[in-house]
Parts: sequence; structure tokens; C-alpha cells
Amino acid sequence: MHRNVSILTLGLAFLVTIPSTVGAQSAERSFHIGGGGGAALELDRYPTQAMLIQEIGWHFLGTTDGPFLEVSLAESFGNDVFTFQAAPRVGWDIAVFRGIEVGLMLAPSIAVGIVYAHVTVNTPFGGGRASDSALDLQGAFDVKLLLFDEQFEIFFRPIAVDLFIDANVAARWNALAGVHYRF
Repeated sequence: MHRNVSILTLGLAFLVTIPSTVGAQSAERSFHIGGGGGAALELDRYPTQAMLIQEIGWHFLGTTDGPFLEVSLAESFGNDVFTFQAAPRVGWDIAVFRGIEVGLMLAPSIAVGIVYAHVTVNTPFGGGRASDSALDLQGAFDVKLLLFDEQFEIFFRPIAVDLFIDANVAARWNALAGVHYRF
């Protein structure tokens, strides 16, 4: 009886490890470039806007997972405000699943940079313009789907909270999606 249980346990362990070891090595694609879009939603004192992002990054370990450094640019517009953000982002890609053609990663990250905002106000009584810049702090969390031997990535960033700090503090929640090409 114990021998049958041992053989069964060993067989199950073998079967479970086969899918996780096939393609389990991270591909040697340390650079990525891409972009996306979504919505920047008002949390405190900042209008809801449409947002576009562009990113280029590098993984320190020379693979598709582990720590990364990225340069992130973002433009948002709507409600009479145009915003431009530039920030380096640091984070960690954590492999949850890795198969032959598909993989899944989670990636917490933080960014510290600048934000420039230009406001145009038009009323029946006249108009006005103003510009301002501030410190931009962002915490984010991505869910990444890797495709084609980790060469393409579809990312969803459901959590990205910006804090804009100058004489006052404003905040917004970004919900974004996009693609990266890894090379």
C-alpha cells in the first residue's frame, strides 16, 4: 500500500513539474518598448481625462522577469486641461505562470517624476489660460500577459495612483492597457 502511494505521489509530482519546466526559463529579452492608453480618473482636485502612455525599459538581470527600470511618458487631455508626465519607473516583474507560448506576470512599480499641466478656460464672459508643474509620485500594479516566447506583452494597469505635489496636492487614479515589444 505504501509503495503504491509513493509511486502515485512521485508520478503526480512528475506530471505537475512537466508543464512548469517547459519554457520555464525566462527569455533573454531584457529591453522593451511600447505604449497604451486608458483613463485618468479624478480622485481629488484633478479632472477626469483620456490618457496615452509611451514606455521604454530594461531588465537588470537580462531576462523578462526581475527588477526593471523604465522611462515613462504620458499625455492626458480633456476637461480643458492638457497634462504631460515624465518619470523613471522602477519595479519588479514576478512570473506567475510560464508556458511555451504564454506567460503571466505581476509587476508592482513606483515612479517619481514631473508633471506639467496647461489649463484653458472658456466662458461666455471670456477665457483664460494657466500652466503649472509639480512633483509626480505614482504607485502602480500591472498584470502582464506574455505571448510568442515572451516577445510580445499585453499589459493591464488597473491600479496606478498619481499624487501631484506642489503648493497643494492633487490625486487621480489611472486605469490603462497597452502592449510592449520585447527584444
